Parts: sequence; C-alpha cells; structure tokens
Amino acid sequence: MSAALLLRSEIERNGPISFEQFMEIALYHPQYGYYRTSRDPFGKHGDFYTAAQLQPAFGRLIRTILEKLPVEHTLIDIGAGRSEMQEEFSNWNYYSVDVCSAHPQPVQGVIFANELFDALPCRVYDAHGHEVLVNIQNDRFTWTGIPSYERCLRISSMMQSMRSILDEGYLLIIDYGYEEREQQLRFPQGSLMSYHRHVASEDVLADPGLRDITAHVNFTEVTHHAVQAGFELIKKYKLSSFLLEAGEEEIGKLTKEHSQQLRSLLFGMGELFDVLLFRTR
Repeated sequence: MSAALLLRSEIERNGPISFEQFMEIALYHPQYGYYRTSRDPFGKHGDFYTAAQLQPAFGRLIRTILEKLPVEHTLIDIGAGRSEMQEEFSNWNYYSVDVCSAHPQPVQGVIFANELFDALPCRVYDAHGHEVLVNIQNDRFTWTGIPSYERCLRISSMMQSMRSILDEGYLLIIDYGYEEREQQLRFPQGSLMSYHRHVASEDVLADPGLRDITAHVNFTEVTHHAVQAGFELIKKYKLSSFLLEAGEEEIGKLTKEHSQQLRSLLFGMGELFDVLLFRTR
C-alpha cells in the first residue's frame, strides 16, 4: 500500500476529492504520508533545507532574541521536524510538538512555528471561485479545472489551538509568503509547489507521499485569524532584520565561529522568509 494507492481507491470509490484531502494523505497519513515515513526529508540528502538545520547559529540567535522578551522560558516548537532547536534551548522548558499530535497543557512562554503554515493542507479554486478537485484520468491524478489560487481553511483552527495552549506569551512565525494582494499578482495560477531532491516542480499531484508539497503563506489571512484567536501583531520583519535583533555581541561571536551559517541566514534565507511576532492579549 502507498499514499498514491489510498488516494486512487478513495477517488474510484467516491469520486473527485478536494486537494485538501489529497494533501492531508500525501503529507500526513500515519503510515504513508511524506512526513511520516522513515526517510528524513531534511538537509543535503533529503529534499529541502530549513533555517533550523543551520545550527547552532539559528537556534542561538532565536534564543538570544526571545530572552530579551518579558516571557517565561518555555518554548513550544510546533512542527519541529528533527527538533534541531532543542539543544540551544536546553536551559528552557522545551516541547517538540508534532502538527498532528496532542498539544501540551496551557503554559506561559513562546510558541515557535518555523515553516509550519506553508505545509498545512489547503483547498484550490479557479479564477471564478469554484473549487478545483483532484480526479484520475489516464492513470494519473489530474485537476477538474484550472487552478488559480489556494485557501488554507485550517489557519483559523490552528490559531485557535495555539491560543488555547498559551495562557500568556508570544507566537513567533517564520515562513515564506506575501500579503494577499501581492500574492494574487505574483501567482495568478496559485503558488503550490512540490520538492524532491532539492528540485522544485509545479506538478504537485505527482508521486503523492514521496514529495513535499507547499504553498506560499497568505500573511494577510494568518494575521486576521491570529487576531480573531486572541493575538495581536507586534511587528512583521524580514528574517534577516529579525535575526539582527540578537545584537552586536552575539552577531560578532557567530561571525567568528559560524560565519557560513550566519551568512546563509542573513543573506540567503534572510531575504526570502518573513517573521511575524504576536503576543497574547
């Protein structure tokens, strides 16, 4: 059995399915989902890198910044992958929480979501606002229409869940995307992409369970649902600008000790990723 066979069986039995359901099975099925198999998707021998693999520089910068905030030293790392942040947060109460697992009891501290929202299952719509489904034709997964944009209906419930486990503190989101209007102009056919062996493809229906699937994050929507859930936005940064908040002393140390990691964070990923910092209200 595989994710592809499960999806094929579902479509043959009940007809075309939403892309949200397709993405859910392809990425998160307990046995066959991309993030659930034994193969490690991260790093040189995987399919993609995240900033969290650039350790210790990334973890040290994030910790230094967070320790300047008036907050309990508790970090809830949601969608933590290999929990690369744990070592640099060894003097904190650190919780690594899987996207699909039960969340800890309410705490005071910081929720950290690094490249979480881009991998939440989403629905796909055409230019007229009609949902585009996934079907099978000539032994291949196909669209029932022409994709124009995607909507992640799970952002609302994710924000509500995050707020329910944070009595008081901060929510730190790092991801790639745009505000809604700019995203519509940049991606008139939607922003969905799949990744395999560091090669990007627009064919997100190919090889379900064997490829990562992502969509650029709609930060307008994220902020709206965060406010609805009981957060307030403090500031939105480029990642490079946010990491410089660690201060000259820490930046100077990392320049001497881990210059390549720091360069990648400030000049590579630093301009591609955005940071949203919220606090509870």
